[in-house]
Amino acid sequence: MTDYLITNDPFDLGGLYDNTAGLFDPDFADHAIALSEDIMHGVALPETDSIWIAFDVYFPAMTTAEDGYCWQVFSQDNVVIGNVTLTDGVFRWRSTSAADEFITFGVPQGQVVRIDIHIETNIGANPNQHRETVYVNGSLSIKTQINANGGGAPALFRFGGLDYINGANCWVSNIRISDENTVGTKFKVLPPTAQGNYDEFTGGAEELGDYLSTTVAYATAGGQRTSGTLTPGAQPPGSLTKVFLSSTTRSTGPGADPSQIGLFARIGGVDYDGALYTPGAAILPIVEEYDVNPATGEDWTWADLATLEVGLRAVT
Repeated sequence: MTDYLITNDPFDLGGLYDNTAGLFDPDFADHAIALSEDIMHGVALPETDSIWIAFDVYFPAMTTAEDGYCWQVFSQDNVVIGNVTLTDGVFRWRSTSAADEFITFGVPQGQVVRIDIHIETNIGANPNQHRETVYVNGSLSIKTQINANGGGAPALFRFGGLDYINGANCWVSNIRISDENTVGTKFKVLPPTAQGNYDEFTGGAEELGDYLSTTVAYATAGGQRTSGTLTPGAQPPGSLTKVFLSSTTRSTGPGADPSQIGLFARIGGVDYDGALYTPGAAILPIVEEYDVNPATGEDWTWADLATLEVGLRAVT
């Protein structure tokens, strides 16, 4: 199982930070990401034949005069595999084929809604064959036929460009892209709240924990680390099954240029280093998964999070 993106950071999606109450699920996030027709961002997908895209979304009430695109999935050949459209205020999933398949479905408005989208391609060893399944609040809403003209595996999922909400925004949060079934899962966003054992970057836990792209922490030499402690608070509904560390990085700024960067967990004075990545000029989301507490080898408990430090390390 691989999670390719886990985020509630507007920097990842090109949107705006919005902590207006009611636009996100406060059990799992403390803000939403506002998107509009003027704020559109494509999230790169890993181009695998089975991918899940899950997120919370809030739409304001819409009228029968509303038309436009919501989300779009593009293939390796830059062909639209499928998209969600609004026609006279009604949501429809369009699955591309010689004769496109349209399926009408409902998305509640004026409330936070969980969406899970499963995209299957290369069905029957035919890279142009594809099928899409959509769940709304955990219930099956759409299952398309096996359609053709897909153009390969999904390569891009586009949020935003929402030209139908009378100039207002929609809001997304708790975004997860995975090759694992995402239905019924959410993650609790826990930003670093205080500086931890390491403080060798320029900037640190304060900059990494505010979700603002204008405040960053960066390394200027290999071997540097920064880490932050967490404030878990009350456990949200459900069971804690695993812990993910998630960040975004790119290579830029003054000073030395470490060639690789990675996430790490620190528990009981021991560092548990994750994989290393090579950042470039573009924004690179990185995710590290810990299925069990690495210090004990046992399942995570909510109390474990109070003893956990999360950090970034740079390597030349």
